[in-house]
Amino acid sequence: MKFKKLKNANRREILESRNNAFMIALAFICALVSWYYVKMKYHETDNKNFTDVAVIADLSGTTAEENGLQIINNLKDVNVSFECSSKDYSRVTKNRIIAYVDMKNYSRADEYDIKVQLKSLDNIELSNIKIEPEYIKVVLDKNTPKTVALTTFLPNITPAEGKALGECICDPVQVDITGPSRTVNKIERVEVKSDIHKILDSKEIIYADNFNFYTEDGTKINTSNITVTPKSIAITIPVYAEKNIPITANFKTQDTIFDQSSLDYTFTPDNITLASDTGESIPDTLEVQIPLTDLIDGNDIVYEKDYPIKTQLLNQSKLETVHFKLNNTNLAIREMTLSKNNIHQMQVPQDDYDYTIQTEKITIKLVGPKDVIDNITASDINASINLTNAESEKLIAFPIDVEVSCSENFRNVFAIPVNKANVRKTLKSESSTQAANKNLTN
Repeated sequence: MKFKKLKNANRREILESRNNAFMIALAFICALVSWYYVKMKYHETDNKNFTDVAVIADLSGTTAEENGLQIINNLKDVNVSFECSSKDYSRVTKNRIIAYVDMKNYSRADEYDIKVQLKSLDNIELSNIKIEPEYIKVVLDKNTPKTVALTTFLPNITPAEGKALGECICDPVQVDITGPSRTVNKIERVEVKSDIHKILDSKEIIYADNFNFYTEDGTKINTSNITVTPKSIAITIPVYAEKNIPITANFKTQDTIFDQSSLDYTFTPDNITLASDTGESIPDTLEVQIPLTDLIDGNDIVYEKDYPIKTQLLNQSKLETVHFKLNNTNLAIREMTLSKNNIHQMQVPQDDYDYTIQTEKITIKLVGPKDVIDNITASDINASINLTNAESEKLIAFPIDVEVSCSENFRNVFAIPVNKANVRKTLKSESSTQAANKNLTN
């Protein structure tokens, strides 16, 4: 009986031992599965890549900020790649990471190549980080003030028909700019711009607050680091009457008989655009004064010459000179001599003096068609001396211009005196005494 009880006890112990071994094995398997799960869930890593990540450079609290420096260049974007745990893979997005450069060790104005670093905003561990480019350029500089002249750019403002826009007037005419010295020192002109669309028939004032910056040679500086004071500019836009008119010649001469239309000529250009800013009317033609003496040079005809544009109106064509060309090809020059008997006095002053021509001969030049001037004689020439201003002369003898013209039969010929004639001025009482003495002597 005792043996049977002992045998049963051994069986229970064996079964219990088997059960314990199974439970231990099951616990081990569970532990192994749990370890594998945790390893897979929390310790496996995946790779991530982001392109065009903006780089941040913060000067807050740095020596550079204390020294008044700022970053004046645009920092280059970078491409990044890294590894993170599988658990965090979905949490690591482009807007939850920061590429940055540490600015705490930079205190002078200069250009620096600084290594880019990467971190997670959620304190997620990132490993095997690769950044391209690894270093970026950072330019530090100080803010500098400067006063610069203003110009305007109004591309969409046009004049009404028959009108012209005058030179715009800015108020103020200068602005104060502040920005990095490397940039400000290059700026020589600030342009205020307005994109407003208008057709103007009369003067108008507009306001603009967009600015462009230019160097001395006209190169535009693209920058967003410049502040302008004042921020808004009043621009007065004058509007003028405008007309395009032909250019014609006025051949200056005292010869009222000469037919100026006998001269065939052209101007290049042959028209000009003028505007009036005072209300002055614009003529139908612009006359260029050409003295007939300009058409001869010694014994040669001057066929081409440049003349300055002279006008009190606004020269919208910006012409400084116009080119004159004489198209007559049959002109010739002939020299003649006139005695003083062929010269008569005009506008003789009614005073106490007598005026007598002392020059025995004068030389003139005839200009016209060769077959015409060859047939002209002294009797066809009208030569005169105008004594209108002779009474102001205090000299006993003085030179005076001779005015020459041809008769009505030769309206396509003009004459030019080569020399002046001397006129003697004597008191009439002296003249009478001299004449009496002469008669007494005789």
